[in-house]
Amino acid sequence: MSTASDTSTVVLSHVVAAGTTVEHLVAIDAAARRRGVEVTWAARLDGLAAMAGSAAPIRAVADDPGWWESRAALRDRVERTIRLLPGIDTLVVGDGRLLVHRELLRDHGIRTVCVDRFDDAPRGSRRPAPAGWACRSLSWGLWEVALTAPSRGWLTRFTGRTATVRPVPGGLTVLGAGPAVEPTATIDRVARWVEAGVATTASLGALPGLVAASGTAAAGSVLRAA
Repeated sequence: MSTASDTSTVVLSHVVAAGTTVEHLVAIDAAARRRGVEVTWAARLDGLAAMAGSAAPIRAVADDPGWWESRAALRDRVERTIRLLPGIDTLVVGDGRLLVHRELLRDHGIRTVCVDRFDDAPRGSRRPAPAGWACRSLSWGLWEVALTAPSRGWLTRFTGRTATVRPVPGGLTVLGAGPAVEPTATIDRVARWVEAGVATTASLGALPGLVAASGTAAAGSVLRAA
C-alpha cells in the first residue's frame, strides 16, 4: 500500500490541438478534475488568440520553432502572449528544443518552463530541489522542469517492448503530450495512478511553490519562489 512518503507528484501538460472548441476543452478538463487529475492545458499563440477571454482553462503557452529564431523573436512572442492572456507564467517547450535567453523569459513574468530534456548547463541550479524532482533554477526566479524519462527495466530490455513512464516514488513525474495525442488517453492513465493511491497531481505553474513547501520534509534547504 502506498504511503505519503512514496506518493508521486504528477504533472501532466497537454498542448491543445488546433480547432479545439472552448466547450470541448472545458468538458474534458471538468471530467479530468472529477477523477483527481489536474491538466496544464497549453495553447500555441494562434490558439491562444482564439480562446483569450473565454472560459477555456488555458494555463500555459506552447512554443513553436519561430520562438527561438532570435532574442527579438522570443521577446515578441512572450509580449504577445502576455497581451492575450495577462498573468500567464508557464511555457511549454516542445520537440527537443533547448532553452535560451532565460533572463528575458524571467523578466517578462515567466516562472516555470517545461522542456523535453535539460541541456548541459554551464552552472548548477541556484536553488536545490528535493531528491527525485527533475527541476532546476539556473536563473533566479525561473524554474525549469524536464519530462520524466521512460523506465527501462529488465523486462523491457529483454522483450524489446517500448519503455513507459512510471510514477517516481516520492518524487516528481512529468508527462507531456502534443496536440496529436488524444487527451483522454493520458488523463485516464494518470487517473488510474491517482485511484491506486500512488500519485497526486499538480499544475506546472504550481511547481515552484510545491518545491518550496516540500523543502523541510524532502530536501532541507530549498528555494523560496521568487
